[in-house]
Amino acid sequence: MALNKEKVILTKELVLERVTPLEIFEAFMPHKFDLNGITRSPFRRDTNPSFSIRRKNGVTTFIDYGNGDRGDCFNFVSKISNAISFPEILENIDFRMGLNITKGVPKAVSVRKLEMEPDEVEEEKLFQVELKRFTPEELDWWGTFGLDINDLKKQDDVKVYSIQKLWINKELKFINYGELCFGYHFTAIDKWKIYFPLADKSKGEFKWLSNVPLQTMYGMNNIRNCKKAIITKSVKDLMVLNKIFPCVAATQNESLASLSDDNLAFIKENAEEIYFSADSDEAGKKASWDVTKKLGLSHLNTPDYLLSYGINDWAGWAKRDGLKAIEYFLKLKNIL
Repeated sequence: MALNKEKVILTKELVLERVTPLEIFEAFMPHKFDLNGITRSPFRRDTNPSFSIRRKNGVTTFIDYGNGDRGDCFNFVSKISNAISFPEILENIDFRMGLNITKGVPKAVSVRKLEMEPDEVEEEKLFQVELKRFTPEELDWWGTFGLDINDLKKQDDVKVYSIQKLWINKELKFINYGELCFGYHFTAIDKWKIYFPLADKSKGEFKWLSNVPLQTMYGMNNIRNCKKAIITKSVKDLMVLNKIFPCVAATQNESLASLSDDNLAFIKENAEEIYFSADSDEAGKKASWDVTKKLGLSHLNTPDYLLSYGINDWAGWAKRDGLKAIEYFLKLKNIL
C-alpha cells in the first residue's frame, strides 16, 4: 500500500526559488504593462493612468500614484485575489502559476529565474517636439473652459503649446491630422507632459505621455505671502482657478507621493491656510483626505451634485457653468 505523501507547507522562499516577483505580477495583472512604465490601476477606476510596476535596486514593487498604495508581489496578489491570509496568497500563486509545490511535483525553475533577471534602471525618456501656432479650433477648445492664449502662457514654470510633431527617444510618434495634441512644458526642468484630450481609452489610446518627475510642482510663484492657498492637481484646474484666485499651485497628481517635503515646507512658509483640491469622485476624495489628514491641510473639491453630470473638477465645472459659478462657490467657502 502506497504511503500518502506529506503535504508540503508553502513558504515565500519556496515560491521565489522557482519564479521571480515580476513573473508573479505578470500572472496576476489583468492587463498588459511595461516594467517601470505607467498603466491603469487594476484596483479602481483609473481614467488618468497612474499605476506602475517597477524594479529598482533589484526589488520589484507596485505603486498606485492615485492613492499612494504600494507593496511587493505578495501584497499585490492579496489585493487582486482578495486573499486575507499569507498562506492563502501563496496557495493562489501556486495554483495560478501551476507551480505544483503543494502536490509534491513542483514545476521546473523558470528560465528567467535561472538567468537572474538583471536590475532594470528606469529610463529617463527623451521628449522632442515640433511646435505650431494654435489653430482657431484649438483656441475654441480652450475657450470652453474660460481660458485664452494669455492663460496658456501665464505661469512662469509651465506653459502650454500646440504640438505638430512628437519624438520619444528619437522615435516619431504618429499624430492624426487635426487631432488635438498639446504640450505642457515645465520650464525649470525642461520636461514635457503631452496631452491628447480626445483620446479614446476604449481603443487603448493614452491621454497622457510624460517624462516629468512625480514631485514637480508648478504655479509655485503664485504662492507668496498668501493668507489662503489652493493646491490642485492639473494644469487646466490651475489655470481655471488662477483666473479667479491668485494663490494657487498644482501637483502632478492627487497622491501624497506627489508632494515633496521641500515643496510643502515652501507652501507652509508662504500661506497661512492651505486647501488641497483633488477630484470629487471616490478616488479623488480618498486621495484628498489622505493628504489633508497626514499633512494638516484643509480639504476642498467641487460640489458633489456635479458628479451626476460627469463633472469632478474645476475645469469641467467652468465648462458647464462658467467661471462665475466657481467664484461664487469660493466666496461661500470664505476662500475669496
